[in-house]
Amino acid sequence: MNRYIDQSYKPEESLILRYCKGIPLNNITKDDIKAVSLKEGARICRFINYRDVLIYIVDESTLMSGGTFKALEACYVMSLCRKKKYSKVTFSSGANLGSSLTIYGQKSGMRLFFSILKPAPG
Repeated sequence: MNRYIDQSYKPEESLILRYCKGIPLNNITKDDIKAVSLKEGARICRFINYRDVLIYIVDESTLMSGGTFKALEACYVMSLCRKKKYSKVTFSSGANLGSSLTIYGQKSGMRLFFSILKPAPG
């Protein structure tokens, strides 16, 4: 299992860089990811002991850019777009992915066009 984990990155820093050796990334390299990586961290927090069972919470928001686990997807997508030398990207989103793509797109120097999907009126 250790062959898939890059110990030089802590889980609190970047999950995508820590585990990229074990993820098929469509020819995206660690350097491609590092070029757009901001913060894609997570942590496990002890929550409570309930009836002699320890309960933990996996926090995949407070250590991630934009405050959502969608930072992982956004980091990967913007790495791919950058590798393909895209200068403009259009996407639609309900919100979390869109805001994360915007954050990572800014670091990538891409021009982004974001439309929010809303349900049609009743």
